[in-house]
Amino acid sequence: MKSTLVLDWNGTLLDDTELILQTINSIIFRFNKPSLDLATFQEKCEFPFSVLYRNLGLTENEIAIAQNDGNALFHDYYESRVGSVLPRDGVSEMLKLAKKNSMRVIVLSNHICGPIKIALRRLGIQNYITDVLAYDNRATQYGDVTKGEKLAIYIKKMGIDPSLTFIVGDTPEECSISRTLHLKSVAITGGAVSDARLRDAQPDYLIRSHFELEGIFEKNGIL
Repeated sequence: MKSTLVLDWNGTLLDDTELILQTINSIIFRFNKPSLDLATFQEKCEFPFSVLYRNLGLTENEIAIAQNDGNALFHDYYESRVGSVLPRDGVSEMLKLAKKNSMRVIVLSNHICGPIKIALRRLGIQNYITDVLAYDNRATQYGDVTKGEKLAIYIKKMGIDPSLTFIVGDTPEECSISRTLHLKSVAITGGAVSDARLRDAQPDYLIRSHFELEGIFEKNGIL
């Protein structure tokens, strides 16, 4: 049976952690909160960002303003700047390897489907991606089924074998999804969460670069 590779988008496939940090800082600056450095952001980052805002001391009214009109403050800043952001190191080589070995490649994200597909075309990697599982628009973001539920539905619909499925992400969320769905989890450092938090999430594998996936695939008899 065909093996499957599930890739988180932000901070995992796309190297946009610094831009996300800039975006968050632009928002909390409006409410007179001190800027975060990368290390602090990686220790405090939670999803949805309403949890992060609350942890940073924003009031419920300020959080409501930050999230008004489908998180417009976040998306308007982020989307106007993401056009210059590149994939993380090793992504191109990893996708070519997956295609060579007939792996199904899925992007699974809490982001919006349309901008992800635009970015995939901009980066010239859209033909390596089988499907994108994300939210339809800002209004539904975090409002309907979760990432894990989306993936569970997709796995059942497509008849995917969980034992032949790897999920790669830069947060504990992907590790949690892997345990629920009985997948193999790969946590990648350098994204939105600190190395220590990723280790605490107990992934099956902890990597620093997509180049390391080849060895994991070989170890599991995929190549």
